[in-house]
Amino acid sequence: LLVSTDDGILQFPHDLVDLPETADTNPTALVTGSRVVAMDFNYNEKAVYYTEDMDDGTQSIQKHDLTTNSSLTIYTGGQGIAGIAVDWVTSNIYWTVTSTGTLSVA
Repeated sequence: LLVSTDDGILQFPHDLVDLPETADTNPTALVTGSRVVAMDFNYNEKAVYYTEDMDDGTQSIQKHDLTTNSSLTIYTGGQGIAGIAVDWVTSNIYWTVTSTGTLSVA
């Protein structure tokens, strides 16, 4: 279970509801230090794609590889990105921009 927050992305155990009360249910921080508005998961790549708010008011799209625990910048200079989707067949990344009503692809 992945959760986006104002401080990054948290990963909770996938069997959280089945864990005994004594189990450690604290989340693992996958990404820290940035506000994440939108994210999607590509199972084939074992990667999380997400938007990150930058200090200058723009947004970037990042790819976080869960096997290497490293991030890669896919797109920079965005504003108003509200949604993101990954096509796991073609590996295309789609995002919506609310201010312009557009759908973009990378």
